[in-house]
Amino acid sequence: MHIKTLGNILIAVGILILLASVLADGIGFGGDPDFGPGQVTGVIFGPVFCVIGFYVKGQSDQGT
Repeated sequence: MHIKTLGNILIAVGILILLASVLADGIGFGGDPDFGPGQVTGVIFGPVFCVIGFYVKGQSDQGT
């Protein structure tokens, strides 16, 4: 797998995790109507995945 593709996948996964965590209550995904610990975890790790994805994607530009 090309490193740029891996970076794009990590960015997409991070965005999906963040959106799913933020919108979970609105779409009925989850048992608690409040903002729970699973959502907090998603809000933390979603952007982390995005940052790692941007870093990995940037590494592909330096290698060529």
